[in-house]
Amino acid sequence: MMLYVIFCLTSISVYSDEIQERETVTLGTILFPPGTNIEKESGRCIGNNIDKTRQILLHLNIDINIVCTSPIRIYRMIENNELDFTINIKSTSALAPHVEFTNKPFRKIILNIYRYKEIPVIGSIAAVRGFDYNGFRQVYLNKDVEFLDLPNTISAIQMFARKRSDALLSYQTPMEYYLALKNIELGDSVVVETLLTLDTFYAINKNSPYFEMLKSSLDDFAQKEKLNYFIEFGIEK
Repeated sequence: MMLYVIFCLTSISVYSDEIQERETVTLGTILFPPGTNIEKESGRCIGNNIDKTRQILLHLNIDINIVCTSPIRIYRMIENNELDFTINIKSTSALAPHVEFTNKPFRKIILNIYRYKEIPVIGSIAAVRGFDYNGFRQVYLNKDVEFLDLPNTISAIQMFARKRSDALLSYQTPMEYYLALKNIELGDSVVVETLLTLDTFYAINKNSPYFEMLKSSLDDFAQKEKLNYFIEFGIEK
Protein backbone atom coordinates (compact mmCIF):
# COMPACT_ATOMS: atom_id res chain seq x y z
CA MET A 1 0.00 0.00 0.00
CA MET A 2 2.80 2.37 0.92
CA LEU A 3 4.59 1.62 -2.37
CA TYR A 4 1.41 2.38 -4.32
CA VAL A 5 1.02 5.76 -2.60
CA ILE A 6 4.65 6.63 -3.27
CA PHE A 7 4.26 5.66 -6.93
CA CYS A 8 1.12 7.81 -7.30
CA LEU A 9 2.77 10.79 -5.65
CA THR A 10 5.80 10.41 -7.89
CA SER A 11 3.59 10.22 -11.00
CA ILE A 12 1.69 13.33 -9.94
CA SER A 13 4.97 15.15 -9.30
CA VAL A 14 6.35 14.28 -12.74
CA TYR A 15 3.06 15.29 -14.41
CA SER A 16 3.07 18.62 -12.53
CA ASP A 17 6.62 19.31 -13.72
CA GLU A 18 5.53 18.69 -17.32
CA ILE A 19 2.68 21.16 -16.93
CA GLN A 20 5.00 23.78 -15.47
CA GLU A 21 7.44 23.31 -18.34
CA ARG A 22 4.78 24.28 -20.90
CA GLU A 23 5.55 27.94 -21.64
CA THR A 24 3.17 30.62 -22.90
CA VAL A 25 4.44 33.17 -25.43
CA THR A 26 2.77 36.28 -26.85
CA LEU A 27 2.50 36.90 -30.58
CA GLY A 28 1.81 40.43 -31.78
CA THR A 29 0.16 40.59 -35.19
CA ILE A 30 -0.65 43.48 -37.49
CA LEU A 31 -4.21 43.57 -38.85
CA PHE A 32 -3.65 42.02 -42.27
CA PRO A 33 -6.81 40.23 -43.44
CA PRO A 34 -7.40 37.46 -44.12
CA GLY A 35 -4.16 36.40 -42.42
CA THR A 36 -5.01 38.39 -39.31
CA ASN A 37 -8.31 40.05 -38.48
CA ILE A 38 -10.58 40.83 -35.53
CA GLU A 39 -13.85 38.93 -35.27
CA LYS A 40 -16.65 41.47 -34.82
CA GLU A 41 -18.85 39.30 -32.61
CA SER A 42 -16.20 38.25 -30.08
CA GLY A 43 -13.37 40.76 -30.55
CA ARG A 44 -10.97 37.81 -30.91
CA CYS A 45 -7.94 37.82 -33.20
CA ILE A 46 -8.58 35.35 -36.01
CA GLY A 47 -7.08 34.41 -39.38
CA ASN A 48 -4.92 31.80 -41.06
CA ASN A 49 -1.65 33.36 -39.86
CA ILE A 50 -2.84 32.91 -36.28
CA ASP A 51 -4.26 29.43 -36.88
CA LYS A 52 -1.04 28.24 -38.51
CA THR A 53 1.16 29.67 -35.75
CA ARG A 54 -1.03 28.14 -33.05
CA GLN A 55 -0.88 24.77 -34.88
CA ILE A 56 2.93 24.90 -35.09
CA LEU A 57 3.40 25.89 -31.44
CA LEU A 58 1.01 23.15 -30.34
CA HIS A 59 3.43 20.65 -31.89
CA LEU A 60 6.22 22.35 -29.95
CA ASN A 61 4.26 22.10 -26.68
CA ILE A 62 4.04 25.90 -26.38
CA ASP A 63 0.90 27.90 -25.55
CA ILE A 64 0.21 31.24 -27.20
CA ASN A 65 -1.49 34.56 -26.46
CA ILE A 66 -2.40 36.83 -29.38
CA VAL A 67 -2.39 40.63 -29.63
CA CYS A 68 -3.86 42.20 -32.81
CA THR A 69 -3.14 45.89 -33.24
CA SER A 70 -1.64 48.57 -35.50
CA PRO A 71 1.94 48.38 -36.84
CA ILE A 72 3.07 51.36 -34.73
CA ARG A 73 1.83 49.72 -31.53
CA ILE A 74 3.41 46.38 -32.47
CA TYR A 75 6.78 48.06 -32.93
CA ARG A 76 6.41 49.90 -29.61
CA MET A 77 5.40 46.74 -27.76
CA ILE A 78 8.38 44.83 -29.17
CA GLU A 79 10.70 47.64 -28.09
CA ASN A 80 9.13 47.64 -24.60
CA ASN A 81 9.42 43.83 -24.36
CA GLU A 82 5.64 43.34 -24.17
CA LEU A 83 5.67 40.86 -27.07
CA ASP A 84 7.79 37.79 -27.66
CA PHE A 85 7.51 37.71 -31.45
CA THR A 86 5.67 38.98 -34.48
CA ILE A 87 5.47 38.37 -38.25
CA ASN A 88 7.01 40.90 -40.61
CA ILE A 89 9.38 41.56 -43.49
CA LYS A 90 13.09 41.96 -42.79
CA SER A 91 13.34 45.54 -44.06
CA THR A 92 11.03 47.12 -41.43
CA SER A 93 13.37 49.69 -39.88
CA ALA A 94 11.42 50.05 -36.61
CA LEU A 95 11.80 46.32 -35.90
CA ALA A 96 15.27 45.50 -37.19
CA PRO A 97 17.30 46.51 -34.07
CA HIS A 98 15.05 44.55 -31.70
CA VAL A 99 14.40 41.21 -33.39
CA GLU A 100 16.06 38.23 -35.00
CA PHE A 101 14.32 36.44 -37.85
CA THR A 102 13.78 32.73 -38.30
CA ASN A 103 15.88 31.00 -40.93
CA LYS A 104 12.84 30.03 -42.98
CA PRO A 105 10.17 32.55 -44.03
CA PHE A 106 6.58 32.40 -42.86
CA ARG A 107 4.86 33.20 -46.16
CA LYS A 108 5.23 35.17 -49.38
CA ILE A 109 3.40 38.47 -49.97
CA ILE A 110 2.98 40.73 -53.02
CA LEU A 111 3.17 44.52 -52.89
CA ASN A 112 1.11 46.45 -55.44
CA ILE A 113 0.40 50.07 -56.19
CA TYR A 114 -3.16 50.82 -57.29
CA ARG A 115 -3.95 54.09 -59.08
CA TYR A 116 -6.82 55.66 -60.94
CA LYS A 117 -6.21 55.66 -64.69
CA GLU A 118 -7.79 59.11 -65.05
CA ILE A 119 -5.07 60.69 -62.89
CA PRO A 120 -1.84 60.95 -64.94
CA VAL A 121 0.45 62.03 -62.10
CA ILE A 122 0.13 60.60 -58.58
CA GLY A 123 -0.18 63.35 -56.00
CA SER A 124 -1.30 61.33 -52.97
CA ILE A 125 -1.06 57.73 -51.78
CA ALA A 126 -3.18 56.02 -49.13
CA ALA A 127 -0.98 53.82 -46.96
CA VAL A 128 -0.60 52.25 -43.52
CA ARG A 129 1.13 54.31 -40.86
CA GLY A 130 4.39 52.62 -39.90
CA PHE A 131 4.77 50.56 -43.10
CA ASP A 132 8.02 51.21 -44.99
CA TYR A 133 6.85 49.01 -47.88
CA ASN A 134 10.37 47.68 -48.34
CA GLY A 135 11.65 51.14 -49.25
CA PHE A 136 8.87 52.18 -51.61
CA ARG A 137 7.52 54.75 -49.17
CA GLN A 138 10.80 56.64 -49.49
CA VAL A 139 10.81 56.20 -53.28
CA TYR A 140 7.49 58.05 -53.55
CA LEU A 141 8.40 60.61 -50.89
CA ASN A 142 11.42 61.48 -53.03
CA LYS A 143 8.95 62.23 -55.84
CA ASP A 144 7.10 64.69 -53.52
CA VAL A 145 4.05 62.43 -53.29
CA GLU A 146 1.88 63.05 -50.21
CA PHE A 147 1.19 60.05 -47.98
CA LEU A 148 -2.23 59.80 -46.36
CA ASP A 149 -1.46 57.41 -43.51
CA LEU A 150 -4.17 55.28 -41.92
CA PRO A 151 -3.96 52.90 -38.94
CA ASN A 152 -4.49 49.63 -40.87
CA THR A 153 -4.78 48.06 -44.31
CA ILE A 154 -8.57 48.15 -44.61
CA SER A 155 -8.87 51.83 -43.68
CA ALA A 156 -6.20 52.67 -46.29
CA ILE A 157 -8.05 50.63 -48.93
CA GLN A 158 -11.32 52.36 -48.02
CA MET A 159 -9.76 55.80 -48.46
CA PHE A 160 -8.63 54.85 -51.96
CA ALA A 161 -11.98 53.22 -52.79
CA ARG A 162 -13.75 56.48 -51.87
CA LYS A 163 -11.40 58.36 -54.23
CA ARG A 164 -9.86 60.38 -51.44
CA SER A 165 -6.38 59.49 -52.69
CA ASP A 166 -4.87 59.19 -56.16
CA ALA A 167 -3.25 55.85 -55.39
CA LEU A 168 -2.90 53.10 -52.83
CA LEU A 169 0.11 51.13 -51.64
CA SER A 170 -1.17 47.76 -50.48
CA TYR A 171 -0.22 44.14 -50.22
CA GLN A 172 -2.32 42.04 -52.52
CA THR A 173 -4.13 39.70 -50.11
CA PRO A 174 -5.82 42.42 -47.99
CA MET A 175 -7.02 44.08 -51.20
CA GLU A 176 -8.41 40.79 -52.51
CA TYR A 177 -10.10 40.22 -49.14
CA TYR A 178 -11.74 43.67 -49.24
CA LEU A 179 -12.99 43.25 -52.83
CA ALA A 180 -14.48 39.83 -52.02
CA LEU A 181 -16.05 41.15 -48.81
CA LYS A 182 -17.74 44.01 -50.65
CA ASN A 183 -18.46 41.91 -53.75
CA ILE A 184 -16.91 44.50 -56.06
CA GLU A 185 -14.37 44.52 -58.88
CA LEU A 186 -11.69 47.09 -59.57
CA GLY A 187 -12.72 47.54 -63.19
CA ASP A 188 -10.81 49.30 -65.96
CA SER A 189 -10.59 52.59 -64.07
CA VAL A 190 -7.89 51.26 -61.74
CA VAL A 191 -4.37 50.37 -62.87
CA VAL A 192 -2.53 47.76 -60.79
CA GLU A 193 1.25 47.55 -60.84
CA THR A 194 3.12 44.86 -58.92
CA LEU A 195 6.17 46.40 -57.28
CA LEU A 196 7.71 43.29 -55.74
CA THR A 197 7.18 39.92 -54.13
CA LEU A 198 8.85 39.37 -50.77
CA ASP A 199 8.95 37.04 -47.79
CA THR A 200 7.64 37.55 -44.28
CA PHE A 201 9.32 35.88 -41.30
CA TYR A 202 8.76 35.19 -37.64
CA ALA A 203 10.58 38.08 -35.95
CA ILE A 204 11.61 37.10 -32.42
CA ASN A 205 12.22 39.74 -29.77
CA LYS A 206 15.90 39.57 -28.76
CA ASN A 207 15.02 40.62 -25.21
CA SER A 208 12.24 38.08 -24.75
CA PRO A 209 12.91 35.53 -22.00
CA TYR A 210 11.80 32.96 -24.59
CA PHE A 211 14.10 34.17 -27.36
CA GLU A 212 16.43 31.15 -27.42
CA MET A 213 13.55 28.69 -27.05
CA LEU A 214 11.49 30.23 -29.85
CA LYS A 215 14.38 30.72 -32.26
CA SER A 216 15.81 27.23 -31.93
CA SER A 217 12.41 25.50 -31.72
CA LEU A 218 11.03 27.19 -34.84
CA ASP A 219 14.22 26.76 -36.86
CA ASP A 220 14.51 23.10 -35.89
CA PHE A 221 10.82 22.53 -36.62
CA ALA A 222 11.10 23.99 -40.14
CA GLN A 223 14.14 21.84 -40.84
CA LYS A 224 12.56 18.68 -39.44
CA GLU A 225 9.34 19.18 -41.42
CA LYS A 226 11.28 20.18 -44.56
CA LEU A 227 9.33 23.44 -44.88
CA ASN A 228 10.19 26.13 -47.40
CA TYR A 229 7.60 28.34 -45.68
CA PHE A 230 5.99 27.85 -42.28
CA ILE A 231 2.56 28.39 -43.85
CA GLU A 232 3.03 25.06 -45.69
CA PHE A 233 2.85 23.02 -42.49
CA GLY A 234 -0.06 20.59 -42.49
CA ILE A 235 -0.62 20.92 -46.25
CA GLU A 236 -0.22 17.68 -48.17
CA LYS A 237 2.34 18.01 -50.93
